[in-house]
Amino acid sequence: MTGRRRVGVVFPAGQGVADWERRQAADPVPSRWPYGLDLLGSDRVEVSPRATRSVDRFTRLALAAPGLDPRALRRLRRPGDDPLDTALCWDENTALAMVTQVAADRYCGGVIWVTDAAEQGTSRRYLAAVRTALRGMDALWVLSRPQVGRLSEWLGAGAPPVHFVRLCAQRRRTHPRRSDSR
Repeated sequence: MTGRRRVGVVFPAGQGVADWERRQAADPVPSRWPYGLDLLGSDRVEVSPRATRSVDRFTRLALAAPGLDPRALRRLRRPGDDPLDTALCWDENTALAMVTQVAADRYCGGVIWVTDAAEQGTSRRYLAAVRTALRGMDALWVLSRPQVGRLSEWLGAGAPPVHFVRLCAQRRRTHPRRSDSR
């Protein structure tokens, strides 16, 4: 590998890094970017934020089309696109925008709500669009172990690997016992 890997952290429309950085400068938020994703950068990895637009109805309908090859989205690059090595996003709603608006060689993303939405009767077209976007990615992560199996089953055979990611090291807290003496 020559040079630094280029990783784009994709944020949804209206939730970009600029406002977060201003808030962080005033010290009310814990890191420069949401979820501390700026900390992914290193001497070998250049990390930059990418903003997306809302996904229009036409794009959602196209993604929901039966039989669409989810990896075909990578072939829709425009002339002059300079693809990132990797694009990643925090959630499946942003994944819809990421795979259609951000050029990258690899796509990775978090999944938070879609398995619950599928069980709650959310629009079949919306779920089909999300499934297509997620199936076209290289890796997915979830924040709870039980979600690994649920998401893998929902995506079906041929889907990218789903990983459990622990957000941060969790320390065991010891709570002082109440004194029995009164």
